[in-house]
Amino acid sequence: MNEENELLRRYVEENSESAFTELLRKRIDLVYSAALRQVNGNSQLAEETAQAVFLDLACKARSLVHHPSLIGWLFTTTRFIAINLCRTEQRRRAREQKANVMIEQDSDSAWQELCPILDEAMQDLNEKDREAVLLRFFDRQPLSQICQRWGTTENTARMRVERAVEKLRLKLQKKGVATSALAVSALLAAKSVESAPSELQSQIAARLPGVKSHPIAGSSVRSPFWRQTKWPAALSIFFVGTLMLTVWLYSGRSRSGVRVSSSLNQSNAPIPTFKALGPLRTGEKKLAASALPAIPSGTRANAGSAIEITALAADSGKPIPNTIFELRTVAGEKRTHRNLSTSREGVILISYPENIAQFELFSRTEGFADTRLAWRPDRGDKIPTHYTLRLIRPIQIGGTVVDADGGFVAGAKVSFGHSEDPNLSKSPESHAYFWIETESDSTGHWQLNRIAPDMLRVSSGGATHPEHADAPYVELKEHPEAIQSLTNGTYIFHLGRTIAISGFVRDETGQPVAGALVASAHLGDSSRREAKTDDEGRFALRNVTPGASYLSAQAEGFAPVSIKVGINETNSPYELRLNRGKAIRFRVVNSDGKAIQNARLWLDSLNPIGGKSSEALPVTVQFEVTLETDLEGRAVWTNAPDAQLVFSPSAKGYMSGQQVRVR
Repeated sequence: MNEENELLRRYVEENSESAFTELLRKRIDLVYSAALRQVNGNSQLAEETAQAVFLDLACKARSLVHHPSLIGWLFTTTRFIAINLCRTEQRRRAREQKANVMIEQDSDSAWQELCPILDEAMQDLNEKDREAVLLRFFDRQPLSQICQRWGTTENTARMRVERAVEKLRLKLQKKGVATSALAVSALLAAKSVESAPSELQSQIAARLPGVKSHPIAGSSVRSPFWRQTKWPAALSIFFVGTLMLTVWLYSGRSRSGVRVSSSLNQSNAPIPTFKALGPLRTGEKKLAASALPAIPSGTRANAGSAIEITALAADSGKPIPNTIFELRTVAGEKRTHRNLSTSREGVILISYPENIAQFELFSRTEGFADTRLAWRPDRGDKIPTHYTLRLIRPIQIGGTVVDADGGFVAGAKVSFGHSEDPNLSKSPESHAYFWIETESDSTGHWQLNRIAPDMLRVSSGGATHPEHADAPYVELKEHPEAIQSLTNGTYIFHLGRTIAISGFVRDETGQPVAGALVASAHLGDSSRREAKTDDEGRFALRNVTPGASYLSAQAEGFAPVSIKVGINETNSPYELRLNRGKAIRFRVVNSDGKAIQNARLWLDSLNPIGGKSSEALPVTVQFEVTLETDLEGRAVWTNAPDAQLVFSPSAKGYMSGQQVRVR
């Protein structure tokens, strides 16, 4: 059970006002922004839609506790409610008051073109692809967090998100908006979520059954609408009843025509359970049932079942409220990942199961360095019942990103990570951090204020931009002179020059293949560029990084192909030949020989150029291929290349299988 479902569970079972308020705080911006797009920028109508959505969530909370994707439910419900309200009296009022209620249009013409049809195109995606786009761009979760949620590698998560964006691009294209996947990603990252009015959260909280308003610090909170008027109580009840009926009618419909249960919450309604896709181990069944329950405030935990952490400022000794902690645990085959925060007193109480093997906690709060707490009970570590974490101040670093001609580059992504430090394992507390990213401003300048001074020496960083070749990563332990310029804010990342290449895609008979997808570079590489062939099979790729690389092509009815090339302007044009695909048939079973449904088979495309693995095998296909088994554990890839391939199988409830070579 993820953090959002856990908050909803606490609201249902413990009548926790703070739990629902926290869930409201996490998702109010997403819901409000989606509503704002649906109602053509009418902020008043968007607020009304947002209130209806969270009122619906509160009434259906018991049936949604185990929903696999609350973010998807909120997005879909927002769309249906907003459409309904727009079709009634609010549409007329919006037209009459258009000059007063329309939010000022963004000057970016691309966003103006995409905005009116974005949510409709999002709704056309399947549930998994829609969730991928929502998590990455609307919720702005880093890939490291998304891969933990999905139980995959970061590279797999990246590819899944990129595939979902490409599908969204195709949906937009069918609706008359032609753009690139890169442009869609950039627009979503920059403009998909706007801040809701500060008083909206308190207004909604005040209207929810059993939940009181929790004022936001520093904001003036208005009373709910009907508390500001002197309407009779009967009229208020009629309004609420009408609104709830509207929510009930429209939130239960889906575009596919499948009726979704939308019964209003009953106090005696059972909480639904969901079976795992594959058989679970005994230990995992116990863990799934407990799902790391949160211990209510004031409850005294048994030793070994919970840890109480107090976050203090190391320089002043004062408690740090609202410190965000990212919790990652492993217990049996179950991995969990959720975000928590400290109380006003800087205290947080975290429960964990008896069979826990790994416990990791990363702090992230403004003005203090990222810090990690880690225990490995499977290696003999004992998790204490109390721990005082003294957070230190970070060291600010910065610099500038320039292009090959020395010009400033805006919008470049600057990323930092760190290598393993042997000293990190000597204590449960360290200043290890996850991958940190920021962007350069209009003058090419950037800065970071999250890395502890002792971590800088083992850190490395680089810069990327879609119109330039990646800047080389700098390993600070190998280039200590760079530390001084980083701390002075004068370090310069030099992006490289790119070129344009062209070529043709033809079939085995030499005929042009129209609509083929052509890509340069390794799958998942930040320098990868893609384009489609025209009616004559011709393609053109811009901003390609010169040097040794892959060139790949795929088209419907053909097997994908990838070749190693030396990319430079003199070698262009290139030619890629596509052959008709062959079928590879799989069957996945467990150790007892029983078929495993919904097992996934992922084509390994990560063999490095020039490495031993790539010398032993043909060039690996640089397109994502993921198959899923049916009821009999079977899966077929009908357009496979006639070559030896490597697949990695996985299934929920099972250990991942070893890589399998097939032909």
